[in-house]
Amino acid sequence: MSRADIARVLGIDEDTVARWLDRFGAHADHLHDALLRDLTPEVLQLDEIRADLRATPRVRWLWLAIDPTTKLVLNYLLASRKTPDAMPFIHRLRDRLSPGHVPLFLSDGLRQYHALLTAHFGTWVEGVWVVSSQIHLAQIVKILRSRRLIATFPRTLCGSLLHVRQQLRELGFTGIIQTSFIERVNLSIRHGVGALHRRTWATCRRHDRLQTHVALYLSFYHFVRPHPSLRQEKLTRTPAMAAGLTDPRWSVEEWRTRPVYG
Repeated sequence: MSRADIARVLGIDEDTVARWLDRFGAHADHLHDALLRDLTPEVLQLDEIRADLRATPRVRWLWLAIDPTTKLVLNYLLASRKTPDAMPFIHRLRDRLSPGHVPLFLSDGLRQYHALLTAHFGTWVEGVWVVSSQIHLAQIVKILRSRRLIATFPRTLCGSLLHVRQQLRELGFTGIIQTSFIERVNLSIRHGVGALHRRTWATCRRHDRLQTHVALYLSFYHFVRPHPSLRQEKLTRTPAMAAGLTDPRWSVEEWRTRPVYG
């Protein structure tokens, strides 16, 4: 829903809706920074969602990283697809990981991921940047014709396909190079954030406000909303519960009043 629709349904001023959305979005972003630390996911899937803003002709993309095991979205950033603009996305993602931990990365065919990841996972040796030997980046490249998918093929920009497939099997996956988990999350985010719908009147005007709305939705997704694929017997779990960050599932009131330290 747009802010105007929310204001009309609740019978309040639209500026009041905008002010409270900004407050809760900031609270959600602080929770994300405070709780998502020292994580050790074995696999991360990376992708981008196109986001159109009314106030600028430049195309923005919502960069996302998800742990397919816990369904936890480790990081998100609204930026262009240019490498310098996307650098903060990987920088913040690396800071959420446990020191020295390097997961297996799976993504679409965007070549910028190679430069982004190799610039953040490595070490300086006598003034020379040496990329970590632990980093593996596998991609699924999609070939489109007239906006229709006609073929796909896997490739690796770091490591080998054989090693990546073997590692995936050892972790309990099929061994197929894919990004289906994050593509499903993309669909959930499009449904949850009105401004990201493919055809909508609820587009955002400002970059920071859309970033705030995404933070608000992902916080609800992490801590409040149970995830169907994470259910254990009769226990419904959220991604935060699956990752061991919270126990039990939070209510909206608990999320709203949760203090943030640090």
